[in-house]
Amino acid sequence: MPNYDYLCGDCGTFTAFKPIARYQEPEPCPRCAVAAPRTILTAPAVRGVSGGGESKPAWLDGMKRHPSSCACC
Repeated sequence: MPNYDYLCGDCGTFTAFKPIARYQEPEPCPRCAVAAPRTILTAPAVRGVSGGGESKPAWLDGMKRHPSSCACC
């Protein structure tokens, strides 16, 4: 489930963790409880996905590697 950004007219921005199926629904502001619409400040952050600064996806770990001079790929 991703974290989404919301914008409360009185309190400013906040982030909420909710299901993708509910991404369009307003979220109550944690400070004043007024329903705040979603805003796009950053791309949604998805928990459980390994980032770790890797430059390649984890599924490539088991794949055979070819030298840089390989003509097949």
